[in-house]
Amino acid sequence: SKRFTLAEYRQIRDSGVLDNGPKFEFLDGWIVTKMTQGTEHAAVIQIVQNWLIKNLPPEWTVRVQSAVEAAGNEPEPDIAVVHGPDQKYFDHHPVGDEIGLLIEVAETSLVKDRFKTRIYAEAGIPSYWIVNLRDQQVEVFSNPLSGSSDYQDHHIALAGESLEFVVDDVTVTMQVSDI
Repeated sequence: SKRFTLAEYRQIRDSGVLDNGPKFEFLDGWIVTKMTQGTEHAAVIQIVQNWLIKNLPPEWTVRVQSAVEAAGNEPEPDIAVVHGPDQKYFDHHPVGDEIGLLIEVAETSLVKDRFKTRIYAEAGIPSYWIVNLRDQQVEVFSNPLSGSSDYQDHHIALAGESLEFVVDDVTVTMQVSDI
């Protein structure tokens, strides 16, 4: 089996050879199948998306199951909070400081979503949340360490706790129980 570069993956993707089948994302040189969504997974994405749209500063927008570029990878997080406007992304996927928060909702994809922590930290993504449906908790990663593939802060948030992230010096707070 061969590991690909991001450019090779995009050439394969754009050729249409991956169409009419499962969805894919590009992680660490591999073309990886995306998991299908269960009902709870889909509902949680919608709940979080609706909440974010109402509570974000106006310059920020929410993308759902759309690719971002991160450290030579092209993952498709369930939710990405990115600096707008949406038209800004006609010619590229959000990257670096255009991204304020990435969220994965995990049922069966927990191992893969935890693996993405390294990719997102390396790319300098300031905040990454894994909404862990199996264990009814949110795994919060923040403050990526410069030149590293790890986050300085890692916290398990349980029901009754709040989640925070910052965009443009505005702190956005959400209750775990809202999810």
